[in-house]
Amino acid sequence: MSKELNFFIKSSATGLDANMRAPIVAYNTGIKCLRIGDVSQSNNFDFWGYSEVNNTDYGKFHIEKNDIFIARTGASIGCSFIATKNYDSVFNNGLIRLRVNENALPRYIYYLFKTNDFMSFITATGMSSATQPNIRISDLLKYKINRLHSLAEQQHIVNTILILPLISL
Repeated sequence: MSKELNFFIKSSATGLDANMRAPIVAYNTGIKCLRIGDVSQSNNFDFWGYSEVNNTDYGKFHIEKNDIFIARTGASIGCSFIATKNYDSVFNNGLIRLRVNENALPRYIYYLFKTNDFMSFITATGMSSATQPNIRISDLLKYKINRLHSLAEQQHIVNTILILPLISL
């Protein structure tokens, strides 16, 4: 029995407007902003741009451990990032943030986003309605997860994937 991604998500949101609510500035504000290019290029936190953000927006859009981000537009559509810790950062509107509920492990969902099946879904869905690839949250949440694993099985899969680079063949 398959389930849509929505079954595993407790909240989803696009980020702050990059020009008005989270502009990148040339000086240290103490708050950074995660952008599509940071996700698609796997940029280290040190390379994210500083941003000016008011306290209300920071409260709603700050990045917490296990938040998952998906690039929602352009050539980088479908690229993903998982926060491994809390960051003094917000994210801009080129990204979708997903927070996973108790039905799944965040890293397991993140690894699903690295599969060919997911990228095929993104390509088919994102290319269907515009000249520039774009995916809406409502469409993303319809992604079907065809095989449901228990939380223990998810943890085993995550642990296996995490140690694969350490195994020398």
